[in-house]
Amino acid sequence: MAVDSIGNYQDSWFHGLGISQMQQGQVVALLYLKVSISDFLTLFSARTQANFFWSFAPSKILMGGALISLAVSSIVGCFWPVSSPDSIQTMGLVHGSGNTHMLPLWVWLYCLVWWFIQDFFKVLAYKVLDRFDIFHYRTMALGHWAPKAKKTAKAAAEAAAKPSAAAEEPKEPFPTRE
Repeated sequence: MAVDSIGNYQDSWFHGLGISQMQQGQVVALLYLKVSISDFLTLFSARTQANFFWSFAPSKILMGGALISLAVSSIVGCFWPVSSPDSIQTMGLVHGSGNTHMLPLWVWLYCLVWWFIQDFFKVLAYKVLDRFDIFHYRTMALGHWAPKAKKTAKAAAEAAAKPSAAAEEPKEPFPTRE
């Protein structure tokens, strides 16, 4: 969507939403901010496993790290100076013309909406895995599953431990002829 606003602005989503045309450096900053926000939000979703992310509060250290990290990422994405590190044009989201200074808000809203969708499908995936025992998800968690190689080794060990009828009668090493 962001790249489309550079070359084909009249038909882009950004034009439809009333957002001014972006410059190439702003697209780089927008992608940086999106990845920073969505990756940290994914951490909050993943830590609760089969529950929704709001099921229990994160630890103080995680919340503190998140607040600092997300604040720094937002500041960097907004105010990065116009430059070309590694020959890649970059500029903060507030340096453009028009109403591009509102882009950080749009990025945050985009990430938050997709975070809720992602968390819903995460919980749904856990329910499906548990209900149908896909990939032996439930039996492994309960400790009732052993890989096929372990089952074969266990069966061979049990067979070797049982005395057989043929093993009980001593045999002569060489049969005799009478």
